Amino acid sequence: MKYLFIGGAPRSGTSALTELLSTHERVAIGMERFKFCYSKNSVTKEMFTKDNFFRFDSTQTNIDDKNGKYVDFYQKLSNKFDGSSIVGDKYPQLYKFWPSLFENFGEDGRFLFIMRDIEDVASSFNVRASNPKDKWPEENNYKKAVEIWNQSLLIAAKAKSENKNICIVSYSKLFDSESYACDEEMLKIIRYLDLSDNEELILEHKKLQEKYVSHIKNKSKLIFEGQEQYIKEKANKSLYFELFNL
Repeated sequence: MKYLFIGGAPRSGTSALTELLSTHERVAIGMERFKFCYSKNSVTKEMFTKDNFFRFDSTQTNIDDKNGKYVDFYQKLSNKFDGSSIVGDKYPQLYKFWPSLFENFGEDGRFLFIMRDIEDVASSFNVRASNPKDKWPEENNYKKAVEIWNQSLLIAAKAKSENKNICIVSYSKLFDSESYACDEEMLKIIRYLDLSDNEELILEHKKLQEKYVSHIKNKSKLIFEGQEQYIKEKANKSLYFELFNL
């Protein structure tokens, strides 16, 4: 059994990557299943037995498998869990807690880190921060996006320099089929996880590429005058492109 953890700066595509990989018959990844446990360094292999994984507890997560948008998602996971060779969880900022996960999961741990262009991330932060109906904190705007984005890149770079078993994935390389050979990025993930590709995975990847090109790529960004300059000055784009080209 392998244990997969998917992270990256918020608004970088962790959910899309999780949904994509979860179409594989041998992969069962939770959606922030243990989000409240990472900061306590208490996530262990025992939590990924079927009984424990589907015993939802408000001290572990605010996601409910019986109500809300992930009901069908978790039902599908439950149906295939026993036959899965890779189980795990997605939580954007779990990269902060890699040290305890490296220790607790050892050679059985796999860690995908997805990164996205800062303008897209900052715009998404702004959209959510400006929506009064969203529980997203108002102060989590473009400045907070830059801060968290920079921090995530530094942590990923440090892990790579220490030869930790992480795989860095580019959101644009994975989904922007107009600019990149997306199949190559997908193949990198498949090889890292030692998976065979299957029809469901291929079809879902194609569908997400089409969605990105038709609805996301050319969508207007919510970045106001003056914010672009802040992003240009503060975002560590040199490190981003260093990791981008790995």
